[in-house]
Amino acid sequence: MLAISTRGLGKSFGNHRVVDGLDLNVEAGSVFGFLGPNGAGKSTTMRMMLGLIKPDTGSVRIMNRCLATDRSAALRTVGSVIEAPSLYDHLSGHANLDLTRRLLALPAKEIERVLDLVDLGHSASRRVREYSLGMKQRLAIARALLGSPTVLVLDEPLNGLDPQGIFDIRNLIRRLAHQEGRAVVVSSHLLTEVEQTADHVGLLLKGRLVLQGSTETLLRQQAAYRVLVDDPSAGKRVAANLKLIASEMDDHSLILRADTNSTEDLKAGELARALVVAGLEIHEFAPARMSLEHLYQDAVRQQERIPA
Repeated sequence: MLAISTRGLGKSFGNHRVVDGLDLNVEAGSVFGFLGPNGAGKSTTMRMMLGLIKPDTGSVRIMNRCLATDRSAALRTVGSVIEAPSLYDHLSGHANLDLTRRLLALPAKEIERVLDLVDLGHSASRRVREYSLGMKQRLAIARALLGSPTVLVLDEPLNGLDPQGIFDIRNLIRRLAHQEGRAVVVSSHLLTEVEQTADHVGLLLKGRLVLQGSTETLLRQQAAYRVLVDDPSAGKRVAANLKLIASEMDDHSLILRADTNSTEDLKAGELARALVVAGLEIHEFAPARMSLEHLYQDAVRQQERIPA
């Protein structure tokens, strides 16, 4: 079941087309990583998904409800944290949640439930000014979870966090999706973290969706090989002659792969033969797993070839 779907979603500011014909599919009970550089249109898209701004074209459906015609019912199923958490530092974590709880006319027990979900029950009585950035982020997520929404939209939840804060938020996001059954949309610049967290990804470039699908399927769709040779520079030249993409690793080995838009398979035997014929000594040759960063770079490279 799709928790969020957009069809032909578009938005312009003046003569600038910020979002162009977007067809997003976010499945229930999964984490959707929404990727793209600054200015790609991610925040604008998320605001349209939350009804904060109106699209010029297209539609948004949340839990099979049309946002344009059934706004109240659709938005009752959504919780969100957009940009930096807006909290009252002089109040306790519990008091911050209680303000929202009263506005939503929810029972008092809701506060304890969401505090337990984000593991902040032990710090609920402390003033928020004493919280770490990671704790503030978890408190903001707890507030978004008041009322048990089935969809959660988080804009850059990992920004500025230390490694422990990132670990805590990553585990929380996966738990909310896989154990609690929520759909969680996460925008982020941290490709490695998204790769570890997201079940599905969508990549937005210049307002257009250029990549979307299961993270695991996308990473497996192209063969790649890790090759340790005596001369990485020469290895790169051989790769270029074969129209392959070469990335040099810290240990001077190369990751050789076909462009994700290539229709030709990368065959291990042909690649090894070409390296040997070029006079290179191969010290190691093994299959390598594609990374989300590779897919991102390929998509950017392909987009740059297309006139705006």
